[in-house]
Amino acid sequence: MKRIIFIVLCLHCTGFLFAQKTDKKLQAKLEESIKGFNGDIGIYVKDLRTGKTVSINADTIFPTASIVKVPILIGVMDKIQKGELGYDSTIVYKDSLLYEGSDILGSFKNDEKILLKKVMMLMLTTSDNTASLWLQSLAGKGTRINEILDSLGMIYTRVNSRTREEKTTEHSMVGDKQHQKKWEPSLKKFIAMKFFLLQPAIV
Repeated sequence: MKRIIFIVLCLHCTGFLFAQKTDKKLQAKLEESIKGFNGDIGIYVKDLRTGKTVSINADTIFPTASIVKVPILIGVMDKIQKGELGYDSTIVYKDSLLYEGSDILGSFKNDEKILLKKVMMLMLTTSDNTASLWLQSLAGKGTRINEILDSLGMIYTRVNSRTREEKTTEHSMVGDKQHQKKWEPSLKKFIAMKFFLLQPAIV
């Protein structure tokens, strides 16, 4: 049976409102679009400008698949903001980092150098698993990333080192309203870096 996680983060520069109002028109359209699908679907949409939401099985736990790369990015950005990593710094690839598959980084030779920002780009744009595991390690591994997620209210989203046992709910990926102000500065930084995340995953 197919299981789909669908996260939409609509990022706007005009401000953040946190009232939980349902976007009934969008809710109806999404419910119609998934009608008859033979599987489980979880959707959570929040417009950070208006505060309106859509929630369909948003608190059901799903395997994260490649959506786990978003929490890993949060962990890396936390290190960068604290000055513990440099966005433009050069890092050295080791063969021990390889995650078998067809990843771009998998073609690198031992001790080959690459910029941290390029590894981040590969994780986000090509879903490079070697890049994600490397960045997860640089971020402090799963335990540290999970501590950050807890502080942001994402208590049902878990990252486990070098496994495929990560899990989340759609609602947890966004966090609850009392924690959202904590990650507002990071979201604004993503906007400045021209990040727009629209991440479907089929497991």
